[in-house]
Amino acid sequence: MITKSLFQQFRPCAKRFWYHIHHPEWRAALDTDALAYMKIGQEIGELARQTFPEGVLLPFSPT
Repeated sequence: MITKSLFQQFRPCAKRFWYHIHHPEWRAALDTDALAYMKIGQEIGELARQTFPEGVLLPFSPT
């Protein structure tokens, strides 16, 4: 079943959505990739805070 939230989650990447539905055994690998992207984002955030120490860190707000 495709729910609204599932559709919304994978809307930016149709290929990932297709694999999620048709190859559920590959979900762990996809999740590993997502974790890698999150780690890169955290590292970029840390680098930004080091580069701009007077900057303001805004709280996370999902959109």
